[in-house]
Amino acid sequence: MFSVGKKPNGDVKDTTRNVLETGRMVVHIAHEALANEVTQTAATLEHGESEVDASELELVDFEGFELPRVNNCPIAFGCKLFEVKEIGETPQSLIFAEIEQIYIAPDVIGERSDRLVVDALKVNPLSRLGGSQYATINNVFSVARPK
Repeated sequence: MFSVGKKPNGDVKDTTRNVLETGRMVVHIAHEALANEVTQTAATLEHGESEVDASELELVDFEGFELPRVNNCPIAFGCKLFEVKEIGETPQSLIFAEIEQIYIAPDVIGERSDRLVVDALKVNPLSRLGGSQYATINNVFSVARPK
């Protein structure tokens, strides 16, 4: 699930429009080094103008999925639309998706014999806090789950 706001004039953003029209999307987990490029995709452009073209992001084929993924993103999820909910006084589109294909960069996979594990510190995920603020993680810990 992710949320998409509206353009300043109240129009639906292309992200929501494209998802509603195609039923397909790629959700990425970007790393800290892509903060500037990711921020550039937030520009308010006219419908049909590509945020990818306006930024320095590069798209590459996403093996096993019909849409491309962003190069240099350590994790990408190829998804189909499940549901969209509009919430709030200034509506946000909550987009629920079902994951069909996953890309994980080999260099972020950790060592474990019984299953695939993603090393969060190697991913160095970029978290948007709001406005122009982002955060990264620098401490990862585990807590044993109850049986």
